Amino acid sequence: MKDELFGADGHLTKHAIENLNKGCLNDEDNVLALEHIGECEKCASDFADSFDTDKFEEVPLGFEEEVVRKINKKEEDNMQFIFYAFKIGVAACIALAITFSNVFGFVANKQVKIAQINPPKLDAVNSINTGISNFSEKLIKMEVFK
Repeated sequence: MKDELFGADGHLTKHAIENLNKGCLNDEDNVLALEHIGECEKCASDFADSFDTDKFEEVPLGFEEEVVRKINKKEEDNMQFIFYAFKIGVAACIALAITFSNVFGFVANKQVKIAQINPPKLDAVNSINTGISNFSEKLIKMEVFK
């Protein structure tokens, strides 16, 4: 079929273009024809003209707006991801600076004063907790026995 695929002028024959349009060519001829169409403007134009315009489907109402909305959403998501990645990078840098700031002070032979913090006296809090706990147990016992 390779002989019927191309005419004497080196272009695809009308019959070959019709068969390509219908999908009737075998795999080898199909590849040869499509490669030629990719390189030859005349055959590409003839192939494009071979389609019946009545076969094309109408685009649904709102299709273009939906596509534009999805593209904009994708761009917005990309910008949010970039901003999020930037924030994470800044936070990591700050964490590293805080972590190693004491080490840098040690390397510079600077003494770091450690604050002496006395633990708070929790006697009042403990007595309140004990009172609440006792009261809760009494309520539970009264409810269980009734």
